[in-house]
Amino acid sequence: MRRSPTPQRALGRAVGLRRRELKLSPEEIADGAELSKRTVEGIEAGKANPTGDTIDRIARALGLAHWELAKLADKLETKDRRPTNKPLRRPR
Repeated sequence: MRRSPTPQRALGRAVGLRRRELKLSPEEIADGAELSKRTVEGIEAGKANPTGDTIDRIARALGLAHWELAKLADKLETKDRRPTNKPLRRPR
């Protein structure tokens, strides 16, 4: 399975993967999430940086909980982007 280099791309791949698994169109997901088709397509393309509310609405339209969609996106993310449980910078 190909990995995505950014969290937005990983989320987009997860949304697209689940949508195709359910044999749904972007329009159907957009309708179910009460979003525009353009928003859903931007997320799937990894070009959008959606809010938590938008992610939750899409997850529900895909029949998933927010955390289940996040878990799927995490599986699609590259190893160098995975959390290390260390801060990015040392606190001052």
